[in-house]
Amino acid sequence: MSIIPHWEDKYCFGNLKEKLLLWFCFFSLLVPICFSFALGKETSGTTTLSPGEEQGFTFYVRKSDTLLGTVDVQSGIIDIYIVDSDNYPDVFYYEEMFTDVTGLKDFYFDTIYTDTYYVIFINYSSSESAVIQYTFNVDKGMPTWLISLIAVLALTAVVALMIFLIIKGKNI
Repeated sequence: MSIIPHWEDKYCFGNLKEKLLLWFCFFSLLVPICFSFALGKETSGTTTLSPGEEQGFTFYVRKSDTLLGTVDVQSGIIDIYIVDSDNYPDVFYYEEMFTDVTGLKDFYFDTIYTDTYYVIFINYSSSESAVIQYTFNVDKGMPTWLISLIAVLALTAVVALMIFLIIKGKNI
């Protein structure tokens, strides 16, 4: 009888096979969830606003994130308001405002606190419609990417340990 435990001894590692498979399944489910938080929401499209009409888009933005926007007003004149959830739909209490936008407008909005923000297009003209092409992207900050990186590294460590044990002769 040897003092060194054998790989096949299930009491040696406390049923390591089941524990590794459990951790592998857990991290395999965790990685896509973390990436869904880490990847920013991108919204793009084209819209036409009739005279006096408004249209809004919702974005959940964390404190460390940035809302990037590109708006191309192909015809007409619009105003763009960024409003937090406490003040929506009242655009008079806005976080950021761009008035008389014609042509191409690029902007970014750094949030002060985590909240749901609304980007609102308003066509104040009484006679002319506005055609707008837009793209918005929530650029995620460092803490969100760090969480995803830790999840990927943990999954990689579990897979590496499983491969190591397979090479050593332990059937998993």
